[in-house]
Amino acid sequence: MWSLRRASVSFRKQGLNDITAQVCFTTAELSSYCFEGYVIGGNGTAKRDLSVTTFHKMTCDPPSPFKGSLSFSALAGTKSSRENDDVLDEFSELNSFKTSGSIQEGNVGNESELESESEKCDEDLEGQQGEVGLSDTATRIGGTIQGQMSSPELCKALLVASRNSVCHVMDKWVEEGNALTRADIHMVLRYLRQRKLYAKALKVSEWLESSNHIEFTELDYSGQVDLIAKVHGLQVAEARIEKIAESFRNERVYQALLANCVSTFNMRKSEEVFKKMTDLRLPISCFTCNQLLLLYKRTDRKKIANVLSLMEKENVKPNLFTYRILILVKGQCDDIAGMEEVIETMKNDGVEPDVSTKCLIARIYIRCGLNEKGEAMMKDMESDPEGEKSWAFTNLLPLYAILGKEDEVSRIWKLCESNPRLEQCAAAIGAWGRLKNIEKAEEVFEIMTSKYPNMSSKKYSSLLNV
Repeated sequence: MWSLRRASVSFRKQGLNDITAQVCFTTAELSSYCFEGYVIGGNGTAKRDLSVTTFHKMTCDPPSPFKGSLSFSALAGTKSSRENDDVLDEFSELNSFKTSGSIQEGNVGNESELESESEKCDEDLEGQQGEVGLSDTATRIGGTIQGQMSSPELCKALLVASRNSVCHVMDKWVEEGNALTRADIHMVLRYLRQRKLYAKALKVSEWLESSNHIEFTELDYSGQVDLIAKVHGLQVAEARIEKIAESFRNERVYQALLANCVSTFNMRKSEEVFKKMTDLRLPISCFTCNQLLLLYKRTDRKKIANVLSLMEKENVKPNLFTYRILILVKGQCDDIAGMEEVIETMKNDGVEPDVSTKCLIARIYIRCGLNEKGEAMMKDMESDPEGEKSWAFTNLLPLYAILGKEDEVSRIWKLCESNPRLEQCAAAIGAWGRLKNIEKAEEVFEIMTSKYPNMSSKKYSSLLNV
């Protein structure tokens, strides 16, 4: 962890190097934490200062105002999540990405194209946050679910039903003698979440609880808290937690609340929830720390060092998502050397970058005009295991288009053309459009509409954009 802290540098603006982060200790263990005057912790602690001057200084512009939200991917961590265009919640978060003077003309056609490509870095990052450890909390009814739903008819019925008739649909389904296993319930909630029908998903969750159809577990309660926060807001979700039986009121339900506080970039409320978790002496997980890193990445980067100090003290091992956040922060600050040090630390810690992480790194290299390094990373993406190749091709198409390499775009598309996935078609259309080859873009669109006649309207926008 110390090597990670050194690699991550201070994440503070230049001129703030004399600021110290206060870490509060008891004689036995860290029981509280202080974030720049906002004390998070229990009582009876003795304080001492942990200087952050040991970190290197980094110049980094303060984050710009941001409009948007992030939420859990209903299929986070599964390959099928990449096949469904409604799964990942997309939003733009790299508006604060500094335009580097080292970007070469011709790499990216204009500033709007730069912003478009930069936004994808954060979309990849935020879209995978559910993999950190709360995918169960946010999306699952409980346990490891395998196999397919016994019938898709319930999903269809809920889709067309009004919010107030959801309970009636559920009652009717059971009365007609249809099966409703935990696997079915999981699929129903996942289906509704994918389409952001959170109010209907909440109605299903409440029906399950009131009907005693299943015995609620901590995962059921945490998933319900997440839905309440999305539908009714943070205060209602917090009040719901107080009504949950104490035996189920554990870190999972508070993680769900914390994640929703972070999704609105509400720093005050996020820190309040974290204080509550430390007061209750709930375990500090990597997911919790990653949520704080996500928060401070957008609201106050100088506090990132404090979170890393907390992880070191609590012996919380960083995971791939932790490193992705740090890599992105370095990229936003044009600190390539710092980013490469984070990557090296990640590998030394035995954490191998996946396709999405490599794509993020390649985009940052290209954005900073380091085309050779970007292309080397892109070649590395092609060498990934067979199961990851499809996702790699989807990312490589727009990257080669940014570089103006029409031959490479053609080569990658030929690898997909015999049986292209929906997202590969959309990526190819965008790539050919960027290269001003409208005829090729239209050819791919014809293939896409023929193979996927029931695709969402969202995919039609790929050709409209061209």
